[in-house]
Amino acid sequence: MEEKIDWFEVIQKLRELKAKLPYHFNIIDELGANENAHTRILIKFLKYTGEDGSYPILKSFLKIISNRCPAASFQIEKPKIEYGKEYIDGLIEDKSYAVIIENKIHWAVDQDKQLERYIESVKQHGISVQNIYVVYLTSDGNKKVESYSLTDKAKQYLDMTEDDNGRFIPMNYRNDIFTWLREEVLPNLKHKEEMLITGIKQYIDYLEGFLGLRKTDKGINKVMKEELYNKLGIKENEPISAQYGKLGKANNALEELTRRINQIKQDIIKIEDNICNPLEEITRTYFSDLANGSRQVGINNNIKKGGEFFFVYYKEWSWQIHFEWWPLPVNKLATEKTYTLNLHTEGELVPLKKCLLADEEYKQIVKTIGGTINNKDKVTVFQKQYIADKPFVDMTYDEKRTFLEKAYSEVAPMIPVIDRLLTVYKSEKK
Repeated sequence: MEEKIDWFEVIQKLRELKAKLPYHFNIIDELGANENAHTRILIKFLKYTGEDGSYPILKSFLKIISNRCPAASFQIEKPKIEYGKEYIDGLIEDKSYAVIIENKIHWAVDQDKQLERYIESVKQHGISVQNIYVVYLTSDGNKKVESYSLTDKAKQYLDMTEDDNGRFIPMNYRNDIFTWLREEVLPNLKHKEEMLITGIKQYIDYLEGFLGLRKTDKGINKVMKEELYNKLGIKENEPISAQYGKLGKANNALEELTRRINQIKQDIIKIEDNICNPLEEITRTYFSDLANGSRQVGINNNIKKGGEFFFVYYKEWSWQIHFEWWPLPVNKLATEKTYTLNLHTEGELVPLKKCLLADEEYKQIVKTIGGTINNKDKVTVFQKQYIADKPFVDMTYDEKRTFLEKAYSEVAPMIPVIDRLLTVYKSEKK
């Protein structure tokens, strides 16, 4: 059955139908939104405090979790609501609990031990594992978490059993976020919150389009349903089991097509040759030469595993303070020209951020190179965007070296400052 389906023909038919729709404008439609953008939007909504300093949207969101986990108890006291902290998409932390949000709205690939690592990171913040919750957020609930991400150890942390999800909460945009925003959040906002209301309305409208729920799409949906029924050979009067079986075969064919397209992407991009090897070679050489070969250079290249970060440090520092390109997913390296270099302090060296921000020499360096000092989270000390002439994958090796070394040369004066402050910090700890 799957051999009869020309998916490209189906997609072309959908485009033709959409072109006939009445004019509709949504700024998110125009700009696009990946997993990162959706998480940032959600986090922005959750941070809303209102005039009385309460967190009405956060409270409403936590109520959804409480409904799924009856034993959960959330008291909002001093919440920290962050995006991208320690590579976690979204993180809600209060005095006694934490909620990890992993966003897979666009079917991003699960990473090895991903949820296990996130739980262990949050444990280090002093949150009891019994009070850590994981929200696994997909577009419609069809994507299931992989066992290599939600490992047996992660399941144990979350008190999961065969019959009970414990503190693992699968949620999706179609049935949860969209409905929650439209029916719970929007009606309860005060009229004076004009910008917030406008933003939520735009996002609801965007989700309607993304999820195929716009009223103007109903005609398209009807025609496309008929088109697919015809392509799949499904007749409405045949047994449900037969219809479902044909859909299953078609879905297998579509998944195979997706796999093959992703493989072609890999073949075109050649991640090792065009991205990972040049990044590692140029970076390692630069930082080694900078120290006249006298210091060992450490590199963590998460892009190889489908991740979004690449960082470099001197091993005598430990990885807990490093220069990092982030976020750096492959699709960004293949399509965009703007990349962000950060200085991060993590783990035991998080307190070093305060030392850096109080140091006049460091602040002068940041000012001189036109960077930004980040006071919004605990780990990011510095960041600056660098704009290339073309996407990273299209650069020659020499162009990549020129681009990277320009950025590295600007942050190089920070290295002796880090050395000096680290020495003081370590001696005081003793």
